[in-house]
Amino acid sequence: MTEIVSELSNSPGGDLVTWPIDSDALVNRLRSRSMGLGEAVAPLLRERRRALRRSIQDTDWEILKPVLEHYDELLITSLASRYDALDQAVAKGHIPFAEIDQYGKICYANPTFIEQVNVALPEGVSDPTGQPFAELFGQRRADIEEVLRKRSSASLRVEVRGQGHVRQLRAEIGPMGDEAGGGGAFAFLLDVGGEEARLEAALEAVLRINSAGTITFANTAAAVIFNTTREDLLDRPATGLFADPADSARNVLEPWLHSDAGCIQDLVLAGTSRPIRMSIQPFFDRPQQQSGILLTFHSIENELATKQLQHLLASKIPPSELIREIMHTVKSVVPYEMATFGVYTSDARHFRTILVDPPPNFRWSTRWFEVQPAVLDWLDEEKTWVEDLNEFMQWAAPDMERNPVAINVKKLNLQSFVTVPVRGAAKYNGALTLLSSKRIYGEKDLDKLKSLDLETILQAAIEALDCQRQEQLRKLKSDLAKATSARQVARRLAEGVSKCFDWEYVGVFQVDRRRNQFVLFAQYPAEGELTVNPSYTQPLSEGMMSHVLQQQSTIIVPDTRDQQSSRDFIFTSPEQASAMATPLKVNGRIELVIDLESIDTNAFQGDDRQELEQLAADCEQIIQHRWQQAITHSLLDASDRAAVVVDAVGTIREMNAHAKQILCVDTDTDLSSLGASSQDKATLRSTNPCDRLSLALLAPGGGGIPTLATQRPLGDDYGHRLWLFTDLREQLWQRDWRYLDATVREVAKQTRTPLLIADSLLREAAGLVTSPKRAKSCVSLIETAATHLGKADLTFERLSSTLMAHQEPTDPPHVFDALGLLRACYDLLPKSDRAAIKMDSITKGDTFLVKGWPGRLEFAFRSLLGNLVLGNVGPLNPEITSARGASGELVLQFRSSMPRSRKTAEQDPISRATSNARVLVQLAPEAVEAIVQQHGGHLNLKKGDALNSEFVMTLPAVKGGAA
Repeated sequence: MTEIVSELSNSPGGDLVTWPIDSDALVNRLRSRSMGLGEAVAPLLRERRRALRRSIQDTDWEILKPVLEHYDELLITSLASRYDALDQAVAKGHIPFAEIDQYGKICYANPTFIEQVNVALPEGVSDPTGQPFAELFGQRRADIEEVLRKRSSASLRVEVRGQGHVRQLRAEIGPMGDEAGGGGAFAFLLDVGGEEARLEAALEAVLRINSAGTITFANTAAAVIFNTTREDLLDRPATGLFADPADSARNVLEPWLHSDAGCIQDLVLAGTSRPIRMSIQPFFDRPQQQSGILLTFHSIENELATKQLQHLLASKIPPSELIREIMHTVKSVVPYEMATFGVYTSDARHFRTILVDPPPNFRWSTRWFEVQPAVLDWLDEEKTWVEDLNEFMQWAAPDMERNPVAINVKKLNLQSFVTVPVRGAAKYNGALTLLSSKRIYGEKDLDKLKSLDLETILQAAIEALDCQRQEQLRKLKSDLAKATSARQVARRLAEGVSKCFDWEYVGVFQVDRRRNQFVLFAQYPAEGELTVNPSYTQPLSEGMMSHVLQQQSTIIVPDTRDQQSSRDFIFTSPEQASAMATPLKVNGRIELVIDLESIDTNAFQGDDRQELEQLAADCEQIIQHRWQQAITHSLLDASDRAAVVVDAVGTIREMNAHAKQILCVDTDTDLSSLGASSQDKATLRSTNPCDRLSLALLAPGGGGIPTLATQRPLGDDYGHRLWLFTDLREQLWQRDWRYLDATVREVAKQTRTPLLIADSLLREAAGLVTSPKRAKSCVSLIETAATHLGKADLTFERLSSTLMAHQEPTDPPHVFDALGLLRACYDLLPKSDRAAIKMDSITKGDTFLVKGWPGRLEFAFRSLLGNLVLGNVGPLNPEITSARGASGELVLQFRSSMPRSRKTAEQDPISRATSNARVLVQLAPEAVEAIVQQHGGHLNLKKGDALNSEFVMTLPAVKGGAA
């Protein structure tokens, strides 16, 4: 088999099986009886499972198959031969023996057992097989049933009665599973005469206590538990040796000293927290007369520790806390003064400490250090305990003066240690080490630790550490992606890198080529031995980081004081002993440098460089994405149109500033939900490209936003599309501004002339007032001036009321007389204007009721009357007529005329714009039309144009509207 193992070790891609197959070790464990059968074969089964967990190719399987077959043969041979021999010894021996099934019935009994109990069998029954075991022993039946139910061990003094015979025996009962895995028990019946020799040879601790509570017998195992001698235990009171963990004042033995019943209790050794499980049974020196109790007990530290470890493994606590709790649980089984836990690199060439318990009062380095090949060979031997730690360190760490672990161990004056290595896929993943300055560790301590299945528990802790780091890295990347500025990116990067990898100092420097300097952007921690001034800068051509720029790669300085390898390191603190720096590139050019420093020399070994470079590569992608995103947003924001990027299902993913302003929604909103109508929603859901399509979007305050929409695919393989919206309201605003400019200019012209005339007339009138003869002429001039002032006032009123007319009314409508309102507006005109307008068809008795708003309709009437007054300079007098339509509606006609010097088409554009502005000022036709429509009517230009026109206003009547 040695040749096969050697061949496997040297196989291509191999290192599949490198452990020795030690059959002698298995045999020795079985023969020693120092552990159970399952515990003895556990290392063999672990090695077998380890081989099967590996990724094995077909060529390797042919080599590995004989190894596994050898393991199987070794396992079967060692167990089968021992089982057969022991079974024969029990079956044919002179010790009464019986097997009991899970129902408490005898399923096998050897001839000697049958001979001992035949007197207690029912009449006509000669074989006890199938009989209830407890019923054979009369008054101890209940005690035996309790032992079988709890599947515990017990030593009971029993009597077998029947056919006039009484036999005093001791029943040794213990749990034993049957061949099918079911629960059962075994039982030996021993002659009372050979009892003491058997008790001395028992593996469990045994004490015999008389009725006065004094120890009369103690075996060697009991002396070992109490760390004394058998002679020292004899004649001592037993009551002070044990305690109830829930009630330390209770005498746990007193109730049983004179009781013929027994029990099983979980107690602790008095004055300690060491747990034991004790079986208490009555003891008989003479037939049917109790003379004391027999105590059988054993430590259950391992059992409780194993349960606690399994509980910890199932709990959801942070990995560091999990490891510390594992240490505390282990301490109850194997005491220590200091415990350390650490991990190896994937090739097991470097090791670093993760946790120390209890934390020392000095700094314990958590950096990687090199593991000597001799140490790995020592671990492979599986004898991982050392009685003289100093001697081991001189052998394992020749550079003790510079090795941080060796220095720390020497400070603590530790003398011995034991290590539980955690095997990995290639070599080792980690190790738990217990150290002491008083206790000398040995093979028994290692066996106790292995019996806890500690390797499996520690492997789970290592996996939890890896998961925690991966989660920290994911959070760091997410935080970097969400950062709002370059400096915030640097701060989060420095803190995240330090926490993820437990590095002492991390600085992030910006490469400022404009000022030709490295500029400190962020550092973590903000205060400490290695912290530098926040305003620190450094020329691009100096220091270790200049080599990063030159070589475009990571630089490591193992010893900053070694001139040959310092890479021009610039000291900012006397504590700086080693350093590492790596570049971060954006668009192919180094923009940031991550600087790591330590107070330990040669601190950056093992996986440090690989981990930092991998993180830097991930950060480069995030920063590159931020850079490209900034460019994209800048280009989008430069557009005068609203730009929206949607995904394949129409959900908004990106928007420029203009889109955010007019839509007022967040990303992840369905774009189609912003359509003002069902047709607009359908258009926004469509994936068909379109160009300058007219549609309306919902306005934030209600109503619609008229737009011209363009849609095209982005071509990014993910179905994203780009929508561009032109807000037509801006064009309307621009048109309104042009209208307002022309209107204001025309208003100035229209109002200035009447005001100048009114001013001249009033001055002339003032000169005439002094002459009474001219008073009549003065009155006429004043009236004419008032007429011109009224015209100017009417123009201003019309301009200020236009906006009001376009707005929807907010007060409720009511019924009023439209003809009466028209006459009132007519009566407000100057006398000369009233005389110029013919309104013969509308008499004072005519009425017409409409429903609406008198103030608004008054504005419409005054605007049309003003048009007749201001715009009529033709040969015909303006005229207003009234009539009834076929449906009873009121029809009002406003007719005026204006001569033209030439046709409109012949006018130059400036003259034409001026004429249109004059009409807009005089008439405000859009405002008048809006008011008429608000009253349910309509306004039409019946003939001519705006300069020679006949406006027809139609208003519907309410009930009783015409009189």
